[in-house]
Amino acid sequence: MTAFASPAAAAPLPRAVSAQTRLLLPFLFERRAADRAAEALAGAPAGLARGLWVREPPRKLYRYRLEMTGHLDRFLFSHGEKGSVEGAYLHASGERIRRWLGSLDVDLGSRVARVGLGASPGVELFLTAHGAGVLSLTFDLGTDVELVSILELNRRLSILTRPGERAPWLSAPWPEGAAPSAPSGDAPASAIPLGDRLGKPGARFSMAELAAALLEPLRGLGISPIQESLSAYSVVALPHDVDVGAAETRLWTGPFLAALAQVHAAFRPAPERGKLGVPNLFTAHNHWAAASLQGAGHLLSAREAHAPLEDTVAEARDRYFVPYLTALLQRCAIKKAAEEATDMVVREDVKRESVSRLRSDVLAFALAGALPEVSVRYSLHRYYRMCQRAVDLERNLEQVRSALGDLEAQLSAKQQMEIAEAQRDIARQSVESQESAHRIHMALVWIEVFIVVAYAAELVKFFVIELPHIHDVRIRWLAGVLAVGTGIAALLVLRPWDHKHERRGKHGKQAGGTVKVEH
Repeated sequence: MTAFASPAAAAPLPRAVSAQTRLLLPFLFERRAADRAAEALAGAPAGLARGLWVREPPRKLYRYRLEMTGHLDRFLFSHGEKGSVEGAYLHASGERIRRWLGSLDVDLGSRVARVGLGASPGVELFLTAHGAGVLSLTFDLGTDVELVSILELNRRLSILTRPGERAPWLSAPWPEGAAPSAPSGDAPASAIPLGDRLGKPGARFSMAELAAALLEPLRGLGISPIQESLSAYSVVALPHDVDVGAAETRLWTGPFLAALAQVHAAFRPAPERGKLGVPNLFTAHNHWAAASLQGAGHLLSAREAHAPLEDTVAEARDRYFVPYLTALLQRCAIKKAAEEATDMVVREDVKRESVSRLRSDVLAFALAGALPEVSVRYSLHRYYRMCQRAVDLERNLEQVRSALGDLEAQLSAKQQMEIAEAQRDIARQSVESQESAHRIHMALVWIEVFIVVAYAAELVKFFVIELPHIHDVRIRWLAGVLAVGTGIAALLVLRPWDHKHERRGKHGKQAGGTVKVEH
């Protein structure tokens, strides 16, 4: 298990003024089904999700869409004509979600931490037409929080395994003074429906149960998570007197930010300034950001003592979240294409139609999903490019394109072999047809010989027998010789016995053509 060591510094590290985390579940579902998925969620007839999800129109998403490009707007939020490349956004709102998640106790074993669902943005769902989606749950980790506590909460809350040693149990807190003095002997949590446990003080549930129940309406669309844990997008605000980028401060802010972005990494202040090990950049003087495959982190402080810290935190939490979300969705879309190509090979079902359709899907993603930019604001654009490097987007996309190219080359080679085999079959059939025609021709030749001989015999009969007035023997012999000579002349002209001559002529013609058949 990863340990989080307290920093061994001369002075204690400051506590976070504010800490908020988005827990993200990236998943795959059926392509070109964002509209149907949104309708299934908003119109769930039963279960925990019934009446929970609301599809929000783009005009209400000002906090996300401000300064973003039109292509990104269509990729994430826009409603378009059926079949067009578009996204869908849903928000879980209402009194139920506030009662369930508004305040939660997180059982960490040695202690219990208190977190709460952020009133804004709360629980959200982002869907794209490329078969990629992300579930987002934003939690407020509190104020005046120790830095190591933030890392521990992120790490434990992101685990989706069975609750216990690693994944924590969650429960609604007991009202003040109403907590039982001893643990109750109630039935195990798994024996009670989740809907009866949510919002009930002391009733335990897990993050995995909650995520599965929220996404239950998408089961019919082939939903499958791309990883076994949640990603964490965290924003940590430090006191205004902390200079995040100062040389002496970066000895501990750098390692902390790296651990925050990697979720499961250890935090130990460095004796000297070094590289973080993950893509990172300063978007502003007191705003340091980093990202990895597991998550992203923002470390910032108020610009001035009297500056509204809430605005700074909200900007990092919402405005900068959109570039990271876009890169994460792009990673999901590429992973879906890779899995579809792999599935074809494993099932030995590589067909030109399937590969062409997948190639078209990858091309559509490259044009409408792999956006070169997402914002006209340069700091957001730089952050977006950093997030793409963090999820290794370009290399993964190139690998998928290369794999599709190899599949198409394999199909082309297979098709060439099939064409060559078909040509050999045609040539063989042509030879057999010609030989059959030759046999028929020879039969006709012998019939013609027989007819000639028959006519010659009739001629002899006519001259020799039926013309008795011819008494001269020489004339009779002459008629016989003429009849026999006519038959011999016919045989010499038709030459029915000369098979080799006929075949030699035929083979000579084929050798001079495009196909040569060897016997």
